[in-house]
Amino acid sequence: MIFFGAIGEYFEIIHSRDQLSLEIDNWASEEFFYLLWVKKGGALISVNSIDYDIEEYTLIPLISYCRFSVSRIDEFQLLKYNKAFLCVLNADSEVGCKGLLYFGSFDLPIIALPATEVDRIQLEFDQVVKELKVKDKMQLEMLRMLLKRVLIVCTRLFKTQKNLNIFAEAKVDLVREFSFLVEQHYRKAHTVADYASMLNKSPKTISNVFKKVTGKSPLSYVHERIMLEAKNLLVYSNLEISQVGYELGFNDVQGFSRFFKRYADLSPSGFKLNKKD
Repeated sequence: MIFFGAIGEYFEIIHSRDQLSLEIDNWASEEFFYLLWVKKGGALISVNSIDYDIEEYTLIPLISYCRFSVSRIDEFQLLKYNKAFLCVLNADSEVGCKGLLYFGSFDLPIIALPATEVDRIQLEFDQVVKELKVKDKMQLEMLRMLLKRVLIVCTRLFKTQKNLNIFAEAKVDLVREFSFLVEQHYRKAHTVADYASMLNKSPKTISNVFKKVTGKSPLSYVHERIMLEAKNLLVYSNLEISQVGYELGFNDVQGFSRFFKRYADLSPSGFKLNKKD
């Protein structure tokens, strides 16, 4: 079931394996946000070539730039929506298009639902299904409200499970803003100073906040994002290695090769050959 809005708003719920397979085949064709609810029976999935054994009653936010596949999944529902649908909400809020679920973690956000929340989330998803059958002028706002309710529950659980509630909101927001900017500019902006300038913060301030909130450095976040895209382009595109490097902002293939080998322990050509085998 799909909702199309007058100015490009898109919202869909997917609940059959055939639908999911078709979605995965076209996963990166446009920029979408997803929220996968793995229900009874759990699942085996892969995100960016990392395998995850997902327990039942778990929610997983995903973005279309992720490489996503499923080895096994029993009961599930998948919400799919675009920026035009989501970002009419306060863009800077924790549940907007720069939301904490999508830009607040270095790792895949895996949100385990407490038993007390399972029925509540099921009710919200059931309401989405019902509302998608309604065709009137209020449908868009109702669907947005239902989505926001689910995202708020997920965000609260995520903050609790990641112990983010112990930090001041301004610190968590800085991590989120930085992560969002990286997604927009990682192909050209490779240093913390680049993003510090965009945020009107000093590199030292950003580094200190990151260390406290995530335990990692902001530079490692930038490099991990570049490496993710480099691996995707090497495996899934027809670009030459030099072209991949230029696509990711490196001035020459030697610089790109040195960067890649530092993080992958393989040259780009070795990585590409290994994946083909």
